[in-house]
Amino acid sequence: MIWQEKCRSIIMLCNITEGGKPKCEQYWPLTAESPVSCSLQSHRFPYKDEDWNEEKYWPDRGVPRTTTLAIFRILRRVNRLTPCVVHCSAGIGRTGTVVGIDMVYRRLELITELREMRHGAVQMDCQYVYMHRILLVVAENLKVHSILTCFLRL
Repeated sequence: MIWQEKCRSIIMLCNITEGGKPKCEQYWPLTAESPVSCSLQSHRFPYKDEDWNEEKYWPDRGVPRTTTLAIFRILRRVNRLTPCVVHCSAGIGRTGTVVGIDMVYRRLELITELREMRHGAVQMDCQYVYMHRILLVVAENLKVHSILTCFLRL
């Protein structure tokens, strides 16, 4: 997949072991002298430690303790030119969350597309904010409806 999609970066959202359980294999060389037979590059980003420290631990089946944008910034930066691989242990919880954030972010460009179709669409900042508020209410109602549906099935 990495070679097929020409990925240049990998974002790992788990530790090799968590709570004494293996979560990921070490797929990179332990030393700089170890031979590597691929064209992937390791990137270090100049983010302040306080931006990244809170994100270093993202618990399995959970979320980071803060809503710092460090992971989002890293994703935006590495995903500009070529696709990147994002993974955790199973590839569904943490990975799905980060990929979902990226997908929703990309859909924010819909207003630009709408304005290309209809000049002046969504004229004011307050209208843009209103759209997002309505969508948050809809999302919350869907969540509540889903929880109630599951509860009623019991």
